[in-house]
Amino acid sequence: MYTAKAKLAGIIGKPISHSLSPLMQMTIAKELGIDFVYSAFHIEESLEKAIKGAYALGISGLNITIPFKQEVISHLLELSDEAKVIGAVNTLVKIRGGYKGYNTDVYGIKMALEKADINIKQKDIVLLGAGGAAKAVLYVCAKEGVKSISLISRDLEKAEGTCASVKAVFPDINFNFIKLSELEDKKSINKYLPKNNYIAFQASPVGMHPNVDKAIIECRDFYDKCEAGMDLVYNPAKTKFMQYFIDDNKKVINGLDMLIYQGVRAFELWNGIEVGEEIVLKLRQLLMLDK
Repeated sequence: MYTAKAKLAGIIGKPISHSLSPLMQMTIAKELGIDFVYSAFHIEESLEKAIKGAYALGISGLNITIPFKQEVISHLLELSDEAKVIGAVNTLVKIRGGYKGYNTDVYGIKMALEKADINIKQKDIVLLGAGGAAKAVLYVCAKEGVKSISLISRDLEKAEGTCASVKAVFPDINFNFIKLSELEDKKSINKYLPKNNYIAFQASPVGMHPNVDKAIIECRDFYDKCEAGMDLVYNPAKTKFMQYFIDDNKKVINGLDMLIYQGVRAFELWNGIEVGEEIVLKLRQLLMLDK
């Protein structure tokens, strides 16, 4: 139960009715016995007014999701170091006069890889997709000291723009840009991806429910080039992208742990408290979509 003194938080997005964040955040609060309320807010009009209104109402923190992760930056007083480089924010924490923006997706990705024992240090990375989710992956990879990043996208200009800020901060990493349409067969895949030990990140919405029978790259030879993978999609729990790795007994994970840990980190920032692994386990069991 919560009281009239409860700390308030929520998530802003458009649309927002599908969000698992209220269930996740209220579960954490219940497990820890914290007086806390978390709600979802669908924003149709002015994001600026919404942020100012939240501050006026005393809302301690907000999660920000599609399509506001970049737009919200212009309405914040401060940014964390990773949010500055990535250029996208998914968590706001109330400070004097407004909010500070964070990107807890970074923490989510890092923890998901750690729990799966996937080491990316000094590895060659293949990143599929050049949208907002890809930016957090790029930052984690660069921060962990990968050897190279090959970004595969339908739009090379967009791909280069996605990498620009990370590339500026981490100039020693070798970036390659590959047009998705070029990877048609074994010959072209060998040409653009000559090594055989890539770690692959799937950061596009391809394969997400309800389009579960699709993978952004269907050519089997691509997956022969990879030693492990991560799909940021978590619904379904096993995407077609993941199935290619599973068929070869290679390590692969979905985006569920990323979702959980980014939410856990947001809760910690709002409440100044550490969330233990026993609660993470309960969240994993609660949110698992293929029970």
